Formats: sequence, structure tokens, C-alpha cells
Amino acid sequence: MQRPSEADSWHAACLGVAQRRGSRTESVLNRVTKLAGAVATLALATTAHAEVVNYSESVSGDLPNFGNPLSTFTFDIGANTISGRTGVSGVVVDGDSFAFIVPVGAELVAAQVQMTDAIGDVTAVVWRLGSNSLLYLGGAFVSNVEALSPATTVFASSGLGAGNYNLSASTISFATPNGYFADYTFSFTLRSINQVPEPSSLALFGIAGLAGARARLRGIARRTGHT
Repeated sequence: MQRPSEADSWHAACLGVAQRRGSRTESVLNRVTKLAGAVATLALATTAHAEVVNYSESVSGDLPNFGNPLSTFTFDIGANTISGRTGVSGVVVDGDSFAFIVPVGAELVAAQVQMTDAIGDVTAVVWRLGSNSLLYLGGAFVSNVEALSPATTVFASSGLGAGNYNLSASTISFATPNGYFADYTFSFTLRSINQVPEPSSLALFGIAGLAGARARLRGIARRTGHT
């Protein structure tokens, strides 16, 4: 029997090392692939549950004059809107009040209300903005929101942090008697104050990381002779 030469033994040893490295390379690659898939799935699930508020009285029902607690809306990142009609007919007052929640990790950076006359001549509607309460006229006084009609009134532009707030109907001013109503649309813009990337960014990071890992691991496989 012919004994293997030193060259043959050295080649066999190198081949064994290459095979073991190739096996480890494949194992790491599988782990990276699973991790990237999990990140993408989490990103899609988070995006699916995020939803801004778009409430309309004409679709979802009249908001109350007052209440404890008031109709409450939990806002999300982006533009949230609440629209309806407020006014007076005879002795019946339709003053709309509501509460809203700015969630943890978010900040209210802009808010405004747009008013237009619907019936008669409404000159202004005033809401009281309170904090730390979901009750009518509850909590600490923040400001009076005096919305002229027709006009767009900007308020809370300095930013409000996470917490509970209420907008309580206060007064309605008019120029014509015997029935007067105005349509309004409140707009609230929230932004994220967390340092965590948005879900779409997480998905892109996962895909980019997977591509980079594949390239590096293939380079290792070539250097060790494993394809």
C-alpha cells in the first residue's frame, strides 16, 4: 500500500478546515437570514397597528356639550383631525367638547382649527384647553382657543408633551339671531420623540445587514476554498 505523501496529508487537512469553516459560514448565514426576517415582520406589524384619528360628526355621531369623561381620542404620529358643527338654535346649544391623549413617545407640535359659517353669521367660538384631565373643564388651564369664523386659528404651536388634554366648549358669539351654526375642523400634528428608527427604516436596516453579511461570508468561503 502506498503511503500518502506530506503534500497529500497537508491538502486533506486544509480541506477539512475549509469544510468546517464552510459549515460555520452556512450556520451564521442562516441565523442572519432569520434575524432579518424577524425584524421585517416586526416592522410590518407595528406599521399595521399605527393609525391616526379622523373623526367626523356627520359619520360617527355628535360630540357632547360636556361629560365626565368626555369623548376621548388617542392620537398617533402624523395629522389627526376632528370635525363637526357647533351652534345655537333657539334655546338649544350644540357646543362640542372632547378630550384627547398624546401617547408616551410622542409630542404635539402643531394644532389649528378651521371655521366656516354654515347657518347665519357666527363670529367666534371659544374652547378652553386643559391638561391632565379627560373631564369637561378639568385639569390645569393651558389656554383659551378663540376660533374666528370664517378663519383658521393656530394654537398649541409650542408643543405639548405626552398626557391627557381636553377642549371644553365655552362660548359662541354671533352677529345674527334665530339660529346660527359653524362647521369646524381641528387638526393636531404629532411627531415621535423616540430615538428608535421608524418601522420602515428597521426593515431596510435588516435587509441591508443581510446583504452585507452574505457578501462577507461568501468572501470567507472563497478564501477557505469552500463554495
